[in-house]
Amino acid sequence: MDGCETKKDPCRPAAYRLGDVIYRSQPWVYSVLQDTAPLACYRCLRTPFSSDRSVQLQNKPPLRRCAQCKFAHYCSQQCQKEDWTDRHQPECKILSKLARSSDQLSLDVLLILLKIIIRLKKEQIGDEIGACSPPSARTFNQLMSHEDELKGSPGVVMLYKAWKPYIAVLDKEGTVCQDLASFVGLYGRFHTNGFSIADYFAGNIGKGLYLAPSIIDHSCDPNAVQFFVGKTMVVKAIRDIPSLEEVRIAYDSTFAVRQVRQAQLGRQYFFSCTCCFCADPQLVTVSRFVTLPTFFFQILPIPISLDVSISH
Repeated sequence: MDGCETKKDPCRPAAYRLGDVIYRSQPWVYSVLQDTAPLACYRCLRTPFSSDRSVQLQNKPPLRRCAQCKFAHYCSQQCQKEDWTDRHQPECKILSKLARSSDQLSLDVLLILLKIIIRLKKEQIGDEIGACSPPSARTFNQLMSHEDELKGSPGVVMLYKAWKPYIAVLDKEGTVCQDLASFVGLYGRFHTNGFSIADYFAGNIGKGLYLAPSIIDHSCDPNAVQFFVGKTMVVKAIRDIPSLEEVRIAYDSTFAVRQVRQAQLGRQYFFSCTCCFCADPQLVTVSRFVTLPTFFFQILPIPISLDVSISH
């Protein structure tokens, strides 16, 4: 992966200018994190301190809890009804059992896998109409899974054994996740393509899979940045970019030292970055530490309002 800025060709027009929206997308699947479940709406991911609704939510009553599973929390009756019909009903009994379980494994992976299985059992392999702008035909099945790298991982095998009884409740016929190989395929597609969903004030509150934006490659010297308003993901250019194929975002913190960045990219995404900041260990990166916030102030919605709503 590369993406360090090269000499500009004055005869080549830019497809995206500084501040242009490249993608505005709803997630194909998403979930709150286990630790943030009592703090964020299970449907819209709003919190009392969400960046685009902080004023409106501060004086509202606490989130209402699902009476059955006691895990999912909602900011309104509308969110609860929509979520029950769309995805929560099939998983509710499973989450209720997990609440009584003594298993100490994090639920974050299972929360996403259950929602992937719900989607696939409905044969919904792509985005709904209007979920992404510009529209994309990319499907879950087209995502890289890195099954060969993951199938022998003790950690993945352990997760499969731990979650198999719960997955079987949701997928009784075994049409989606019948064995370890199919589990690795589902897990791998999210593991290498998922995004952490961050709130400007509350920090990381969830994880999601965004089909169209997941095609964007990584660079430690990105020319675009992703941010979230609720569960909506927005990708914006932080400098002129000639084409979509040349858009690069940072998959992880670019402020970590080179060895840490490379280790994380190799562990989760199975590649070594070859951008200029990784290829040249002597390259001074202090200037990026100073100039990057300047881009943020130009393009990000700080602190509250931006109309990025998409019908779904």
